[in-house]
Amino acid sequence: MINSDFEHYFRLSLNRDLTGLEEITLFVAVSKVAVGQILSNQRNMGHKIDVTTHHYDIGLSTSINTTQAETIFSNLKLTFPNDNIEYSIA
Repeated sequence: MINSDFEHYFRLSLNRDLTGLEEITLFVAVSKVAVGQILSNQRNMGHKIDVTTHHYDIGLSTSINTTQAETIFSNLKLTFPNDNIEYSIA
């Protein structure tokens, strides 16, 4: 597994690069559920590639719970219906 730049994060993984608008959509989806938990510094999203998988991490001040993560993931599945997406949290 590829390491994150953040201690706490929500990670979206998929087999393609997101567009700028899709990155914003991801950020908004996480921020609507993880209210007040998004890191407030200028760098709060990371993107890394592991062979053919793109990982997008949204840095959080504290971990989110499984219910929050599932809510975010459900919303993202609607946003990216043609992609095989996965998530992880820390």
